[in-house]
Amino acid sequence: MTSTERRSRIEQMYGPGCMIECISPSVATERAEELTRASTAGDLGSSNGYFAGMATELLSRYLLAAAILGEDSATILSWARSRGAQPWTALAERDDIVPEGWLSTRETIDSLPAATQAACFATVLSALRLPADG
Repeated sequence: MTSTERRSRIEQMYGPGCMIECISPSVATERAEELTRASTAGDLGSSNGYFAGMATELLSRYLLAAAILGEDSATILSWARSRGAQPWTALAERDDIVPEGWLSTRETIDSLPAATQAACFATVLSALRLPADG
């Protein structure tokens, strides 16, 4: 696979320098919605719409965290695969720009059954146009 083929949907839709614009929570949310809608995750139908909604919510948080840290879309892919704490730590440290309630997304995800969590993250990866098994 060439580097062009490995580019995420974020870079395909917005270009490689798009992350800085996601420092605004509203822009991060808008981009996350567009990414989900532009992927097959947006066509899941009502029975699986929950996963598309969770993917949008997770992506918006990851986009904002990446903008805070000056990271790129490759980092977002890494976060979606590893489910690590780094994006949440970045958000927690910037309560001046992170909307109230955004950090609770992590608690919501963590409280879900393992299979539901896996489906949520698989949907995130689908929105980024990469296979869930990476």
